[in-house]
Order: sequence, then structure tokens, then C-alpha cells
Amino acid sequence: LQVRNAKLAPEAAVTVATHLVWDGRASKDEVLARVTAAQVEAVQNVRFEPSCLEQAISNRLLTKGLPASPGAAVGRVVTSSEAAASAASTGQKVVLVRPDTSPDDLPGMLAAIAIVTSSGGATSHAAVVARGLGKPAVVGCSALSVAEGDFISVDGYSGAVISGEVQLAEVPHKKEVNLFLKWLADAQGTRWPRPRLDFETVKKSMTAGQLLNNFYLTDAIARQTVKTALEPESRRLRTQVHVQVAEHIATYLVLAVCGELRYAQESWRSSIPELAELLSDYKILEKTDSRGAAQSTTMDLLATLEQSKQVRFLQLSATVFDKGWEASTSIGGVRWGNIARAAIAFLTGKLPHSVFADHAFDLQHNNGSVFGKHQMLRRVDNPGDWRALRLSQQLDAKKELSGVKCLFERLDALQSEWLPEVLALYRKGEKLGLWLKTDRTEASRSARDRV
Repeated sequence: LQVRNAKLAPEAAVTVATHLVWDGRASKDEVLARVTAAQVEAVQNVRFEPSCLEQAISNRLLTKGLPASPGAAVGRVVTSSEAAASAASTGQKVVLVRPDTSPDDLPGMLAAIAIVTSSGGATSHAAVVARGLGKPAVVGCSALSVAEGDFISVDGYSGAVISGEVQLAEVPHKKEVNLFLKWLADAQGTRWPRPRLDFETVKKSMTAGQLLNNFYLTDAIARQTVKTALEPESRRLRTQVHVQVAEHIATYLVLAVCGELRYAQESWRSSIPELAELLSDYKILEKTDSRGAAQSTTMDLLATLEQSKQVRFLQLSATVFDKGWEASTSIGGVRWGNIARAAIAFLTGKLPHSVFADHAFDLQHNNGSVFGKHQMLRRVDNPGDWRALRLSQQLDAKKELSGVKCLFERLDALQSEWLPEVLALYRKGEKLGLWLKTDRTEASRSARDRV
């Protein structure tokens, strides 16, 4: 009598593993080791039926770009954020197709089921946001030609954009699958925590450029080490860094809002009732002789409050910014309202950690970048140093670069600030030859697609 392990479909393998734990016949660690990486990948994201995808690529391929975020989706083309949000509100499935995306496109990206851009690399705005939202994305599609209203299929695994509809594979929705994926995330250290403000970061002083460097490099490393020996470590470090960056920036934005509110006028109390609540419950305008005093007074109070009260503070602040100043003013105003709303979106879970941080790096107040309003997050170390370049140059540098090596060298030349563990992981991959290989592969793909 011969005995061998049964071959199970990915969903079946995960379901059986979950039931073994429920029945007490195996531990979580044991079943996590039994399920292969390929089986996990198969149940994590939507895919097209392989045979249908192959046939569609042969007959109806529009273009191939850089597969920036895994998954598969079919929808109607929209070319603006406003059109995406409007169509999605009526229940339509839409694909946002743009030359590039910016923070202004975020509402449309949230509404769309997939994102396609004609430019950009693996750390472009569209790519990072799509991965953070868990939506398929293909970027760098310079040869794509579609019209508003066309139906297209987007394959975030191969980078293919196809005319018409391709049949989707059946999606597993069992509670066993979701529970297994939670166990896996906990074991790998990649489970995203609840969003919060970390008031301990107020005591730390660093530059926005340092946060940017580590945020985008860990994102690129995690993407390029899939199915390599470095994948588990890369995924853990990416989650750790992205959580730290998001919490640091969110806390900073609240601090910046506290400082800007010192320009509010008590005379607005009758016309803006939200100001009265800020005055009575959050102590704004007390000790307002300087930005630092205004920040510390309100921040000390916020640190003692539950998160719902912190969100309420930001909501009130956004309303006062919107109503209290003329559009042409150099202080307060709608841009500061948008800064407050970005922090609200993070704390309420509307924007995941990675999406929020990527969005926040581009935030502008009336006179430039939002950063530099407190020592906890400075714009530069030394304004007189030639290396202390504007944040916008680092943001521009990461848009088109896909390879880890190219990204590291470019960012390091602009501002050489790295966490020791991030630098160590980069060097480890460099020693293994991972970056050279992947950089060449992506460069070749881009050149081939342009031809």
C-alpha cells in the first residue's frame, strides 16, 4: 500500500490547514509551514483564468507596462479622478487611466478598482498607493491608447492591459482563508496595526528626507525580493518602517495644525461655532505668543485624550481653516484644512499607513511643503549645505525609478540618511546580486515596451 500527500487546490489547502488548528490536530506554526508560498499567493489576490488570459494577450493586448501592484480587474476607462468618484458612486466598476497621478487624484484612486498610468516606476505615486490599497496597477504604459468608456482588463501580475473583458478566476471568500492570512501576517510580522498618533515621536528630531528615503527604499526592496530568501525579512522591515513613518508624520501634522491655529481670531466665535468648541475643549489660543507655545499647549492636552477626541479636534480645525480665512491669505485657509483632513483619513482608517505616508509627502501649505513647522520633522539638516536639497527633488527622483539599486543611488546622492537596518538589508541584497539582476530586467522591459 502506497501513501502520499494529497494535492490540494490553494483554497482547499488553506481551508484544511485552518480546520486542523480548529480541531486541535496541529498548531498554527505547523500549518503555516505546510502551505506553500505559491498557494498563499493564489488566495491573496484576484486573478484571471490562465487560459483566458493567455488567449486575450495573444488577440487583444493593448500594451504591457510595469506590473506595480498584483491583482486583476475589469472595468470601464475613466480619465479623471472626478469621473472615477462619480461613476463609482453609482455602482460602476472603473479603471482610472492617467498620464501620472498626484495627491489630487486620491479620491479617484480610492473609487477605482484598478489604476493604469502612462509614466512612472515602481515607487511612483500610483504604484505605492495601489499597493497600499490592495488594487491592481500597471504603470509606465507609454504606448497605451484608450478612450473614456472603453472596457479594459488590467493584469497586475504580468503588466498586461487588454481590450475588453477577460474572465476572472473564482475568488475564495471563506472565513477560513481570511483567518489563515491573519495568522500568516502575525507570524511574519506584517500585520498592520490600528492607526494612531505616537506622541513619543515629538521628542525625536529628524528630516523629512530621512523618512522619505527609508519609506520608498523598503517599499522597493519588498517588491523586488518576492520569492527570494530575503522576502520574509524585507516584508517585515517594510511594514515596520511604513508604520513608523505614518505615525511620525500623522503626529507631526497634528502638531503643525496646533501651531497654525494660533492665527485664529476669537471674534470669529459667533460666525464659526466650531471655533468655540476648539477654544473651550482644546485650549487653542492659550499661550499663543509663539508657534512652539501654541503647539505644546494643545498637544499636551491631545496626548491625554482618546482617539475619537483627537479626530474631533482635527475635524473642528479643518472647518475653521476652511471658513476663517480668505482664499488668498498666506496663513490658514483650505490648504491647511486639507492637511488636517489627511490626518483624519489616517486615524479613521480611510487611508492605510503606506497610502497616507505617500500622500503626506506631497502635502503643501500656502508657502510650500508642510514640513519644517517643528523640530520633530525638519525640511533639511543644514540649509547652507549643498546636500540639503528640497524634498521635491527626492520625490521627483523616485517617480520613474523601478530598480532598487538605481533608487538607492539616486536618493543617497540627494540626501544620505538611512536607518541602519534598512542600509544593512540593502547591502545584504547587493551582496547576493539581487539588485543588479532586477534593475537590468526592469530596464530591459521598459526599453522593449517603448519599442
